[in-house]
Amino acid sequence: MPRERVAALGIGTLAVVAGGFSLLLVGAPVGLAVRNLIAFAAGIGLGCLGQFLQPRETAFWPRFVLTCLMLSLVLIVGTTIGGVSRWLDFGLFTLQPGLILLPTLLTTLSQDHTGWRRAALLLAVILIAFQPDAATLTALALAMTVMLRVNVKPPALVTALIAVAFSLGAWLTLRNPDPVAFVEGTVQLAVQHGAVAIAVHAATMVLMLAPFLIVRKNGGLENFTFFALLALAGVVAAFPMPLAGSAVSPLVGYGAALALLTIPVRSRFAAPFRRAQAASTSI
Repeated sequence: MPRERVAALGIGTLAVVAGGFSLLLVGAPVGLAVRNLIAFAAGIGLGCLGQFLQPRETAFWPRFVLTCLMLSLVLIVGTTIGGVSRWLDFGLFTLQPGLILLPTLLTTLSQDHTGWRRAALLLAVILIAFQPDAATLTALALAMTVMLRVNVKPPALVTALIAVAFSLGAWLTLRNPDPVAFVEGTVQLAVQHGAVAIAVHAATMVLMLAPFLIVRKNGGLENFTFFALLALAGVVAAFPMPLAGSAVSPLVGYGAALALLTIPVRSRFAAPFRRAQAASTSI
């Protein structure tokens, strides 16, 4: 594994550890910090499994269908709090599918030369707008805008503009349930607990984003944008703070994206796919 990937994975893991430590500094139970580590490990496993089951070349559509299916289930049978539906209840835990699946989807779009795959993301944008979730919607919209640096095609450009418009609308009509202790409002907690808590919280955010700058290709910059916007939303409103808060879903999504970007896992279907692709191009 190339050194930059090892460094990115190591820094990302350090960010999760720092996030757990920041929770302890603001008085969170030890179990929440441990849960963060378990959620991150689950995300790493999810990312590795995704690579094993699906080669990168064909990964977009299965992940896209799964993402839209889970986002639809949120609207149909999801947990509703304060008029907002963002979660699926699995009994022992509640997950927010958009924060888990969207980062993995962003790692599959580097080969979108026509812009139509990015245009397909409009369905995910609409589903998130119905939840509504201004933070996730804005993070996705700006990640889609960052993608335009590579290839400005009309379908991708129009979709990005529509996504930005939806996100602005979500902020203008913002609805949020009351904040959950140690999940939202962690910046305010850190401020209340002094300079060390503030420094560790800030270090967690810097370390969280650094891996995506090290592995910028194949969705790295898009994930940088996505998680940076989630963190910013957690500062200005009652949204989960990734890594420095005890929110399981962004930790799973972070681990999955990091695994996809840094851990090379040979897909069991990659070789047959490449042989078929080579045969088709030689005809």
